Amino acid sequence: MLRSMQQYRTEQEVEKLRESLRYDLNDRVLCNCGERWLAGVVVGTAARGQDDEVFPYLVKTDPIPGAPSSTISVPYDDDEVCVQEVCFDPTSELDFVKYAAPPVVNKSKRLRFEVGTKVVCRVRNSKTDGLECWVPGTVSSLWPQLTGDNAWEMEGGISGRYADVVPYKVDLHSGSWILCHKDHHTLIRRQGMEPQTRVRGISKRMEVRQTQDGQERVDHETERRKIVVEQSDDSDE
Repeated sequence: MLRSMQQYRTEQEVEKLRESLRYDLNDRVLCNCGERWLAGVVVGTAARGQDDEVFPYLVKTDPIPGAPSSTISVPYDDDEVCVQEVCFDPTSELDFVKYAAPPVVNKSKRLRFEVGTKVVCRVRNSKTDGLECWVPGTVSSLWPQLTGDNAWEMEGGISGRYADVVPYKVDLHSGSWILCHKDHHTLIRRQGMEPQTRVRGISKRMEVRQTQDGQERVDHETERRKIVVEQSDDSDE
């Protein structure tokens, strides 16, 4: 979508733009900032700026050493400028893995899954319907090393290093493999716990799922489950 920002004048046009956007409020994305991409969260959509410009997204970037969090404008809703944060293919998108991985790693924190655990990982949205896509695999390594140059530099003399490791390497059932840069329910879950209702944006933590016996409410971060009890329409007289 490369339409000029100046062309969105009326509120109806702005709302139409908002409805057509790939991402919504609170979705996690990576933004092209020139020297490197920055990860962050969408805090505004179809937002008016100076001179009545309309930007598809406002993104609050994650703080990194030497560069505190800030809110930036995303000029176009296009993969060359802004991509969704998912588990990226390390054979072709290793740079995105480094951009998305938290630079400070706490390896003393226990990970949710062990080697050998059957999991599903979220990858790029389906090209068919544009909704989330999860692929099955098996955790093959904890805290795998990232290869290549880990140094980065931005204008203004800001520099640093990407994370050296990420939480998981997952061997996919398809025969390839993937790196999961964060131990989070929006990126990796136990196999069988992929969402029953797929969404376009960030995967939801709380979900009411259908079971053979009815419904259960699942917290995908803690994996706690609670049976949903149907309320009777009958009332005591």
